[in-house]
Amino acid sequence: VLIDTDGSTEDLAALAGLDEPQLAVRAGEILVPRLVRTTVPAEAALPPVTGPVLVTGAGGALGGLVARHLVTAHGVRDLVLVSRRPSTTLVEELRELGAEVRWASCDVTDRDALAALIGELTAPDGPGLAGVVHAAGVVDDGVLESLTPER
Repeated sequence: VLIDTDGSTEDLAALAGLDEPQLAVRAGEILVPRLVRTTVPAEAALPPVTGPVLVTGAGGALGGLVARHLVTAHGVRDLVLVSRRPSTTLVEELRELGAEVRWASCDVTDRDALAALIGELTAPDGPGLAGVVHAAGVVDDGVLESLTPER
């Protein structure tokens, strides 16, 4: 049982017996997490994106999916795709969907290279950035017993 208390109650044993995996106590009130269905009013919809969105890892499967989703579902029309290796197929596909696409070859684990790229984009005469999606990464998972301190 995970109990988050503000100190307003001292009867932790009674709280632990409530058959809830998590709960919080605030000003003596017991709160439990619940998922509820809701709707978002139309006026709360996100405003249109008016500047470039940078997507790291664009040469990989996840980055490509994100870039396509930004264009098709959110109407993003200006993308800066970042990856160590370019994907001309993805660039062509996004351009056919009406997006302006720039490709930047950059290893995002190289701080200096990434800082230079962001510096170019955010310079006074640069296009700026409306958003960043970090989809770069290498999967190095495994079962718990096989993990080392480095992993």
